[in-house]
Amino acid sequence: MRRLTQTGQTIHSVHDLEGNRIAENDRNPLTSTSTLLREYIWLDGAPVATVDGATGEIAFIRSDHIARPVFATGDIGGGNPLER
Repeated sequence: MRRLTQTGQTIHSVHDLEGNRIAENDRNPLTSTSTLLREYIWLDGAPVATVDGATGEIAFIRSDHIARPVFATGDIGGGNPLER
């Protein structure tokens, strides 16, 4: 799957066999190179963390009772509610 951002960047999403997004890449069509933007970590069907491809920063995801992500905390603390 791919999506186009407002700046014209094309983001490609990679999904596992269960349909969970596991990575987002920025592919350069001129050089055929790909840059990892974000990696998604799943456990038992629920997202538990994301890893920023550029910085390696980890955001831990808290989910509600039906595995919907509702809150993310950084690897050094702090946190933000996720938009729906």
